Amino acid sequence: MADLIRSYARLFSARERLVKVRAERIEQLSRLRAYLRVRLADFLANLDPMTGLRIAEMVADGSKHQGETALNLQFLDGSRLRIALDERARFTVAASPDVFDGLAFIGDLRVRADLTDAEFDVETLDDEGGLVVRTESFDRMLGRLVEHVVQTIEGQIPSAPLRTTARVTGERVGALRFSIR
Repeated sequence: MADLIRSYARLFSARERLVKVRAERIEQLSRLRAYLRVRLADFLANLDPMTGLRIAEMVADGSKHQGETALNLQFLDGSRLRIALDERARFTVAASPDVFDGLAFIGDLRVRADLTDAEFDVETLDDEGGLVVRTESFDRMLGRLVEHVVQTIEGQIPSAPLRTTARVTGERVGALRFSIR
């Protein structure tokens, strides 16, 4: 019976630690959201003149059932970025295009108090197989994503102006008939 009581105490203690870590990570995610609102203010506020849609949308969502909280950023060309906090209090990242270079998880997020910079930790292995923690700038990833969006939209512009000539090809009977060559 004493083993069951100790097991319950250990389990409860572990869950309390996880709740504390999750609360800290949710705060980090909230700070990142504020940082993105500042950095992408023009993208989030202005509408595309062709579609009437926002150039970028940012949504916080998640699945309470799965213990997930997420921040999603999507641009009008379909490029997107998702940073989620999973049930184990890990940050998972996904982007299209893959601006995170294949990373699935990142460490702590840090956002400056003035919201001018954000960074995150990445754990990698060195040449001898030892664990190395390096810090990456979130601005670099965001810059790569935005540059992809701009290049995609610029790629939609025809390289040469469309040249057409129109001429009336028939009699007027309620409307003009014409052809475009």
